[in-house]
Amino acid sequence: MDLRSRNQVNAIRTTITLCDGSTAITSPIKAFAPVLLTVKNKVILIDQYDQIVQNGTRGVTLDTIALRKVMTDLGFKCANAVYPYAISVGNLTLATKVNHTISYFDRLAKEEISVFCQTIYTAANDNILTVVNYGITATDVSDLLSAITLYNLSIQNPRQATVAKSNAVIQIKLLIRNILDVQFHDFMDRMVNTLLSAQSEFVRRYFKAREIIDLGKIHTKIKGTTKDSLAVAIPATTIKLMKTGTTLVDYLIKATSTGKIPITYVRPDDYDILVEHADYVSIFEPFVHFAPGKTIKRDYVLIHV
Repeated sequence: MDLRSRNQVNAIRTTITLCDGSTAITSPIKAFAPVLLTVKNKVILIDQYDQIVQNGTRGVTLDTIALRKVMTDLGFKCANAVYPYAISVGNLTLATKVNHTISYFDRLAKEEISVFCQTIYTAANDNILTVVNYGITATDVSDLLSAITLYNLSIQNPRQATVAKSNAVIQIKLLIRNILDVQFHDFMDRMVNTLLSAQSEFVRRYFKAREIIDLGKIHTKIKGTTKDSLAVAIPATTIKLMKTGTTLVDYLIKATSTGKIPITYVRPDDYDILVEHADYVSIFEPFVHFAPGKTIKRDYVLIHV
């Protein structure tokens, strides 16, 4: 990802983290959780495309489990739009093909689920002008194709389509733009605004998390690495920056597949830094001063749990 895209994704991750920790506040808004899930799934696709941008398709290691979940979520959603469409036109063969529970998806073998989701994608895409009237969008259908393609790559399916780096860059930008312009601006921002009178502090924190760094202003930069005690890179580590003395995550940064903390612009202030990975002991570094125009470099060494 380029610098602007990475800053945009960091803001998206920070917003997700805040919302995940505030479900008691947002739960009365029934439509909020499904939109948040859509955003999370798109971020997974962004991360996987970014792996291709960094490493190419040769030797790239993608997250098969995460991609299967995204593909299943999208496949099930699209199938439930294809089914009523098929019934409405009297295509009982197609209706039977897509009329399955989520547990059916879960039971399919790794290549069977890919083929099944491809069938759903083809049906939805071939009838896109009609199926969008049954609860899905054209973006859901294109995201399903992305998930199928990346999943096939993750399991090294010989029928996979090659994903060029240039196409991965384009897909990342399209996914980011959809999150910012549609999922956030058109849906989540509006729903959060309904809480303004009852939950003003949450609303303030939400829109603070939503901020995209203005690269034209003077900020501090943070960069570095995350490695284990043998100097082996630890990918997918999260680095959380919180104003000193608070628990609000102002910036959430994700290390790359090579363990690099990508250069990230941060507003000058004093921050506590929390470095986390599921398989390693967390590192907490309090009271780090981010001075204007400076670069904070950190090479964190994590100990395995």
